[in-house]
Amino acid sequence: RDVGQIANWREGSWTVRDMPLEELIARLSPLLPDQHFIIDPRLGDVLVTGDFALQDPEHALEQIVATYDLENWSYPFGFHLITTK
Repeated sequence: RDVGQIANWREGSWTVRDMPLEELIARLSPLLPDQHFIIDPRLGDVLVTGDFALQDPEHALEQIVATYDLENWSYPFGFHLITTK
């Protein structure tokens, strides 16, 4: 791991480079209790790069959706469908 990434992690920031969207959402979802995510299979080739604050996972999700021009559809019981716009 990069020394900068470790330092960021200790300060509550998570740095990812070219991480598949589905993997990133899977790693972020434990920080979003009672939320369940379904990723549109057409997004399988989306790779995410960025720095995200672990103490505010909702904002991190909003950043990802906005940056990659995605849509976060919310449904009852905490289900979310992430799709293209």
